[in-house]
Amino acid sequence: MESGDLSPLEQDIQLPAPDGRTAYRLREGIERFLITDINNPAAANQAQSEVYIFWDITSVIASNFNHIPGGSNVLYMDGHVEFIRFPGPARSPVSRAFATLTGGTV
Repeated sequence: MESGDLSPLEQDIQLPAPDGRTAYRLREGIERFLITDINNPAAANQAQSEVYIFWDITSVIASNFNHIPGGSNVLYMDGHVEFIRFPGPARSPVSRAFATLTGGTV
């Protein structure tokens, strides 16, 4: 492998047709693609601390949780981890809607 080549895990992925969009890998600065207000320069600093990238199993059934009382550890893009009790905020992976959507009701 040449020094300029990237391993497959370090490359963005081109999605197949009909979508054809690009799935960007997680890397420094990727959160700027999630900013909706380009006129606010402070939005980039807030974005990394608000983008969740990994979390424990979320379920509406208490026995399915990894932590008692029901809740999940959530890893954010800036590196901090936060424990969120179920049901959490509507825009988090620990919400009732998210648990139902991801099949956490089984």
